[in-house]
Amino acid sequence: MQRQILCESAGWVLFSDGPRLVFANRGTSYQRVLVFVFVLLTLIAGGNGIVWLMVGIRSGETSMLGVVLTAVAALAGFGASRVWAAEKRDRTVIPGQDTWVAMLDLETQTLESPQGESLAPISNVRFASVMQFGSSSRALAARWPGGSMVVYRGNPFAGSFLEARDILQSYGVEAS
Repeated sequence: MQRQILCESAGWVLFSDGPRLVFANRGTSYQRVLVFVFVLLTLIAGGNGIVWLMVGIRSGETSMLGVVLTAVAALAGFGASRVWAAEKRDRTVIPGQDTWVAMLDLETQTLESPQGESLAPISNVRFASVMQFGSSSRALAARWPGGSMVVYRGNPFAGSFLEARDILQSYGVEAS
């Protein structure tokens, strides 16, 4: 069976790989935040640059501050477009095995480490929402007797883990 991305949020990916559901972390959660910062800088510098250019035109002289702010806005807008394009490109690629966090093997009914080591039977694994340190978004954690791990993180700029939770539930895995 072919690998297929089921959902993604800020670089955290859930995809199918035959009878396995694989959680991976691309490590690209910064991209949405960077786009937000670039767009914010574009709007603030661009708006102020235009105002200063208009003030300069009305007074009959060139406003150097207006020119500089408008140039900064143009560069920030270009930066936002390049980061957005890179993120779009990254989202189409299946993550490499070195980015895998955990796997659910639906054939053997086990939760496995990225190296294939069995961590717990799926019947003992509970997926639940947990708080993230330093973020207003929640994360999805797998908990079993003797261990736990975060398998998917939400992000205020890219969405929550709810789609991943719903996919797990559609496969009959207990997730709340």
